[in-house]
Amino acid sequence: MNMDAKRQYLKVLQERYFMAKSRKDKSSILDEYSRNTHQNRKYAIRRIRSFSSAPKERKKRKQTYDGYVKAALEKKVEENDTEQISSKEIL
Repeated sequence: MNMDAKRQYLKVLQERYFMAKSRKDKSSILDEYSRNTHQNRKYAIRRIRSFSSAPKERKKRKQTYDGYVKAALEKKVEENDTEQISSKEIL
C-alpha cells in the first residue's frame, strides 16, 4: 500500500471512527487500520485524531485591571516621557 492509498484509507476510516458511538466500535476500526497498513495502534490513533482536529483557539487571560488603573498608568507614562515605568515609580 503506497502513501496516497494509506491517506485515502485513513480518511475513510476517520469518518467511521468519529461516527462510531461505542469504544468497542472505535477499537475495531483501529484494529482494522493497523492490520491493513501494518502500523502500530498508537500511531494510528495519533494519525486519526490529528487529521480532524482544527487548531484550537487559545484562552485569553482575564482582564486584571479595570479602566481606572489603566488610565492612571497611561497618565504616569505620559508624565515620565518614557515607554516603560518601573514598579517604584508607580507608587
